[in-house]
Amino acid sequence: MKKYLLSALLLIFFMPGILYSQNLVVTSPNAAAQWVKSRDYVITWDKSGEIDIQVKIILFRADKEVLIITDSTDNDGAHSWTVPSDLIPGRYTIKVITTDNSVSDLSDDFSVKSAPVFKRISPAVTGTLQKLPPYLKIVSPNGGEDLTVGTDREITWECAGLSGNVNLMLFKKNKEGRTIQIVNLARNVTVTSRSYMWRVGKHASGTVRPYKMFSVEIQTPDRKYRDESDHTFAIVYPSGKAISKPTPEGEAINASQQPQSSGEQAGGTSTEGLNLGQAPSESGDTGSTAREAVAPTYVSPIPDLRCRIDEVKLKTGPLPFGAVLRKATIRFSLRYDTSGEEASAPRFMIRTLLIDKKLNKAIKSKEGMVVTLPSNKWDSRFSKVYKKLMKGPYTFTIILDPENEVRESNENNNRREKQFRFNK
Repeated sequence: MKKYLLSALLLIFFMPGILYSQNLVVTSPNAAAQWVKSRDYVITWDKSGEIDIQVKIILFRADKEVLIITDSTDNDGAHSWTVPSDLIPGRYTIKVITTDNSVSDLSDDFSVKSAPVFKRISPAVTGTLQKLPPYLKIVSPNGGEDLTVGTDREITWECAGLSGNVNLMLFKKNKEGRTIQIVNLARNVTVTSRSYMWRVGKHASGTVRPYKMFSVEIQTPDRKYRDESDHTFAIVYPSGKAISKPTPEGEAINASQQPQSSGEQAGGTSTEGLNLGQAPSESGDTGSTAREAVAPTYVSPIPDLRCRIDEVKLKTGPLPFGAVLRKATIRFSLRYDTSGEEASAPRFMIRTLLIDKKLNKAIKSKEGMVVTLPSNKWDSRFSKVYKKLMKGPYTFTIILDPENEVRESNENNNRREKQFRFNK
């Protein structure tokens, strides 16, 4: 009797610790997921501790069980599931629970929606169908996720009316939401696959360091259709921590790396970064690893970046006490020329300067602006306005790709200057 009593006391004492060490966390779907009926998705979860080797997966709606996705499957962290075609669109949750009912977790609410429908062109054309307008939309990651570097994670998207391939880009953001770095994740992925298995952090030129603000963009080669994550997500270390802001130890991108050939996708062997201020030697040595925070970096075919100043409009007017208002409005255009294969990164950095010739220094400077440019045509939507100026003279300078991040066929076209002065 004493033996049984001692065993019971030991079990009561150690049971909380045993149970506490067991854990399941459903990682996909999350709150941003929008799953489409009749399509295939992967339910994923993390586990820790000694847990039953089999789990059961159940679908819920408004806390009511809708269906059992599987009675028993290996507790390996992933299970493929085809969303039933007769499932009612709405918000659902998925529960992963061990078959002994000891450990479980419930996913975030996620959306189930119907597949794109067709509509008739007109009643007069009997039997003729037309798709709704083509579209492309990132489903996951769509913001708020913590992705562990080095783990496998599906990038998923919705599409309709599109065929061929798409490219996947990773954008790094600062706290103001501006893009400070752009890298290739994958090229020439079949658009109708609607998913790409990504080794988190890997890209065409190496691996990014964990950081709190990333987004993913999917784009057609002509960039006519594209979509970016609605909000930023984090890439974290296995400990769950991420760098909160860019640091001097920020990763460098191999600037000499060209896009992968048709049919290749990112995720290969990591390469060391190239010091962006140092060109590769003829022997192929890539030099030392960059240790300075880098501006947006592009892996693209050799293009030609061009800019021009279209108009300098000067305006003067009276102010109280005999002062004069002087205002300059400067319109300029930018252009990105390429032949053959389209570039993978449509965004470029620009810098503007207003130099006071009398003082021989820049009195107005704007750096770090990132713009998206169409290929092979002028984009004339840019302008700068300067107020409270003196008579001058001044020199306005526009520089496209000021850090020479992009290898160009002609580096003399990406800088233009214009002098002006006020008559009174």
